[in-house]
Amino acid sequence: MKQTENLKMNLPEETDVVDIEQLNDNFRKIDAELPTKADLINGKVNPEQLPSERMTNADYAALVILQGKLSKKL
Repeated sequence: MKQTENLKMNLPEETDVVDIEQLNDNFRKIDAELPTKADLINGKVNPEQLPSERMTNADYAALVILQGKLSKKL
């Protein structure tokens, strides 16, 4: 079984038998690591920790166009 680089989370392969305990280990790692990445206030990220960059109207328009092109290919 492979593992992710940073948190060493389990990545079952197609030939692996899925073990619920290994999946639970993944969730425990996320649960332990997440609070170190963001301070939560009432279950939400503190606004001071959000990036200051905002999407411009032009960025949004480009994203909508890209989504339309991608959905046509699917």
